[in-house]
Amino acid sequence: MQFALEQDGDRTLCKVYLEYWDRLVERLGRGETGPALLNLGFKWPAGRPREMVQERYICHPKLRHRSIIERLSACQGQLSEQVVALVEWASETVADGSLVYLEVDDATGGGVTRMI
Repeated sequence: MQFALEQDGDRTLCKVYLEYWDRLVERLGRGETGPALLNLGFKWPAGRPREMVQERYICHPKLRHRSIIERLSACQGQLSEQVVALVEWASETVADGSLVYLEVDDATGGGVTRMI
């Protein structure tokens, strides 16, 4: 579990994250490389817990660069050459060419964030 306070001007945001890293490592040890819940995040303005939102951090371990580019393109449309080059470069720096790709769904309909 992680707890954080984020200060933005006069606003304070409280954050709690439940991490499931050990479960992910166990799955990978069994050869299971499909998407898995990595973290649950809970965020709310200080003093207003009823405004809490939840985020789900879904890990896609061991994705090849082409799969990542396809997932990014599906939601973003045409990617810049720099983004494609960065994903390809990152893949080339890893012995087996696979990367950890993370999607964060804010569970409020606000969209999905993608991270590599």
